[in-house]
Amino acid sequence: MKYLLYIAIFFLSDSVVQAQEYFLNGNAQALGNDCYAVTPAQGWQNGTVWYSNLLDLTQSFDLEFVMNYGSVDINGADGMVFVMQTVGTNAMGFNGGGMGFGGFMPSFGIEFDTYQNSDFGDLAADHLAFLKNGNVNHYNADNLLGPVQTSSISANVEDGADHIVRITWDEPSQTISCYFDCVLRLSMQIDLVGSIFNGTTSVYWGFTGSTGALFNLQTVCLSEYILGTSDDVSICPGETAQLIASGPEDGAYSWTPEEGLDNPAIQNPIASPEQTTTYTVTYTDLCGAQQSDVITVQVDPYPTADPISPAIFCEDQTGTLEVNSTNTGISYQWSTSDGSISGSTSGATIEVTEAGTYTVTLTNAAGCAATFEGTAQTQAIPNWFVPEPSYLICPNEELIISTDAGPWTTTWSPLNSTSFTATIDEAGTYEVSHTDNICEASYTFIVEQVVFPVTDLGPDIQICETETVVLNPGAVVLWNTGETAATLSVNVTGTYSYVYTLDGCVTSDEISVQADAFPEFDLGDDQEICVGTNTILEINYTGNWSTGEVSDAITVSDAGTYGVSVQNGMCSNSDVVDISIIPLPELD
Repeated sequence: MKYLLYIAIFFLSDSVVQAQEYFLNGNAQALGNDCYAVTPAQGWQNGTVWYSNLLDLTQSFDLEFVMNYGSVDINGADGMVFVMQTVGTNAMGFNGGGMGFGGFMPSFGIEFDTYQNSDFGDLAADHLAFLKNGNVNHYNADNLLGPVQTSSISANVEDGADHIVRITWDEPSQTISCYFDCVLRLSMQIDLVGSIFNGTTSVYWGFTGSTGALFNLQTVCLSEYILGTSDDVSICPGETAQLIASGPEDGAYSWTPEEGLDNPAIQNPIASPEQTTTYTVTYTDLCGAQQSDVITVQVDPYPTADPISPAIFCEDQTGTLEVNSTNTGISYQWSTSDGSISGSTSGATIEVTEAGTYTVTLTNAAGCAATFEGTAQTQAIPNWFVPEPSYLICPNEELIISTDAGPWTTTWSPLNSTSFTATIDEAGTYEVSHTDNICEASYTFIVEQVVFPVTDLGPDIQICETETVVLNPGAVVLWNTGETAATLSVNVTGTYSYVYTLDGCVTSDEISVQADAFPEFDLGDDQEICVGTNTILEINYTGNWSTGEVSDAITVSDAGTYGVSVQNGMCSNSDVVDISIIPLPELD
């Protein structure tokens, strides 16, 4: 027969609870229905049965099982021990009087001794005691409590009958207790973690047993769900949880409320509540006591989230997808079949580098998951206008560049202009940027201005026709005289100009040259005149005479040097003549 310890709940969505697992060593044998022969009815046998899951000593526990010590009394031996140890699930101890417990260190054991070893301080009656470190000698300090007679009503438990054993650990009070056939036999306060297991909080547990020259068939029957937990459980909408009560399988059970249960009158109904529900079960335990317990099945809603806004980004950049959920305690997992995720795939936000469809699964603490989908789109890099690397403009000219007009913004720098047309009249480095509020591209170009090596010819000039002026623009140019030369010599009145071409740019200049005629005249040879006579000095220009007169002729009667100067534009000329007086002849 199988016996269940207390209410247990297991959440296996739409499935059944699986049987517990035990490890058998030595001569231990499985009898079926979660019953095990720790030793067969043979001499010098040694067996162990270990449970697969560890006991957590930081939590209280309540274990109830059935032990049978055989039917041979006087010549039966040796007994079994409930053991907590840290060796593992393949551990074996010493046989004989050690009951398979000897050799475990550190360990805690509750012995159910069916043979009197006087040298160990055993009672004549079948007895139990609290022991440690694999030592069954009651004279030793490893004997923590007892021995006492196992049964409160009989000195013999080798009666072939099943006996109910209950072992409880109350962690808050650090108290371990042992009940035999529903009667408390031993209880003590002890720091199991600190004083026995040196700080280890999780330990292996099970049963050891042995025989010597005398023997018995010694068995233990365990509940399929002996370590089932009565903790509350969380499920998702539409899922189920199995509730398990820890009474006899053939007992009467009553679960309330009945809503959401497949059968409220069985030991392990399937619960499928639509909303969080607290279930109460009442039943009669192995000792005939009325028991009750409660379990809350919390129905956690599936995670919710706002629709994921599409990520639209430039093809050479990254985009961001974000799922916005007001739920707490949510984990996120992103995936994609045709895109690309940059960096972590967990979290509410991811960076993506390619267009595609992305999904994110939101999972809450209860394991309820919901999937949401978002898309990413890429846009081409703006190239509505790509300038040439460089431009060349002529002096005093403007470079006009136009881009296409459209639903985007064009910015020229350093012009500080957002026009679709730029007017540039200076050399320098410029930048044009395009953006459609998603993608942006900038292009840099250089504007160079043609620099003529020529200079202007200067202001108009006057020269004397006897002079020559050299016109020099600083480069080989085409003159309006038809000559191609770097300089031009002129001495004739006229307008002179040049044309110079460089990189398609043309410049020119002109100058007027006024060549004045040279005033040619001659006062003649020196003259002699008689006293009392005069002579006329005459030229074909109006001149400035040394006498102060301005005219084309003067009359002189005195001796002396007479001069005249004539200015014609940029030309000037002068001449002098000496006049002498011839005295009259003296007559006597």
